[in-house]
Amino acid sequence: MKAKKIEIFLEEGRKHMYFLREEIKNMQQRVNSIDFSKIDDVIMSDAFLFRFIKLQSLLTEKLFPYLYEFLTGKDRREATFIDILNIMERYKIISDIGEWQKIREIKNIFVHDYPDENKVKKEALKQSILMVKEFFNILKRIKKVVEKKGD
Repeated sequence: MKAKKIEIFLEEGRKHMYFLREEIKNMQQRVNSIDFSKIDDVIMSDAFLFRFIKLQSLLTEKLFPYLYEFLTGKDRREATFIDILNIMERYKIISDIGEWQKIREIKNIFVHDYPDENKVKKEALKQSILMVKEFFNILKRIKKVVEKKGD
């Protein structure tokens, strides 16, 4: 049952990946010249950030907890998020727990206003593009772990 739930979440992740691939193409071409005072640039970055946050939330709120149960046999509701991340790291789903702190910091940059907003947000966009590519790899690793354990 948990494997089936994970597969449903993986399918949701694939949908986000599909849209994010297109958004990344747009972002990579314009990220150095983006200006957050221009409406077209804000719309473009918002589209990317919406999918970025959706995929990040899918991983942390759905996939990781169910995968934790699948791998450990323990109830996800009794585990702390750090416990879950430790298991993800142990099974090499994620490379480093510290990267999840960076992801939260990047999300906060887009939620809050900063004095030098254009420069700060532009750098955060560059970092988030790299993180999305890692999210894609995480989804692939989850699929492999589930398939291997299911055999």
